[in-house]
Amino acid sequence: MTPMPSLKYATMGGTTGESVAAAPAPRIRKPASPAMPMKKRPLLRRVAFVGNSLPRQCGIATFTTDLTDALAALRPKTDILVVPVNDLPEGYAYPDRVRFEIEEKE
Repeated sequence: MTPMPSLKYATMGGTTGESVAAAPAPRIRKPASPAMPMKKRPLLRRVAFVGNSLPRQCGIATFTTDLTDALAALRPKTDILVVPVNDLPEGYAYPDRVRFEIEEKE
C-alpha cells in the first residue's frame, strides 16, 4: 500500500505547515448510456405491511403511511395493503389500503 500524500497549508503568520494525509477521492460512477437497455424490474403484484397507519397518531403509523405512499408512487400497478394494530376497540377511520385490522392486546 502506498502512503497517502500530505497536504501543505498556509498558516495565519504566512508560514506553511503540514496537515494530515489526504483521503483518496471517491470514485464517481458514470450514468448508464441511454442506448444501454435497462434491467426489467421483477413484477411486484401485492405487498402487505403489518404495522400502524394514519390516522392513528404514532411514529410507526406515520412511517408506514409514508412508506406505502412512496411505494405506490414508484409501483402504481402494485396492490399495497396495510394491516394496522388498533389500540382502541372502535378502531380508526383508515384509508382504503387498510383491509384488515388487528386488535392490540396487552
